[in-house]
Amino acid sequence: MFNIAGNKYRLIVKFNYPYRVGYVRFVGTQKQYDEIDAEHGSREGDELDVLATLVAAYEQKYFPIESPDPIEFIKNAMELKGLD
Repeated sequence: MFNIAGNKYRLIVKFNYPYRVGYVRFVGTQKQYDEIDAEHGSREGDELDVLATLVAAYEQKYFPIESPDPIEFIKNAMELKGLD
């Protein structure tokens, strides 16, 4: 979970580390986050899992994210930190 704009918004991402991908599970306000009642195994939870799976498959098919070149990744990270 990522807190955005001083905890005004929530971003929940599920990471699949072996495949180097992250799946956005929720984006919304703190109030919307507090109202989520989707327990694991509940109907709502199952619907969210199916929706997330469909979105992930669509993104992988139409908008695949290739692994970055390790050297270019390090150079970019250094540049962002002003270490170039």
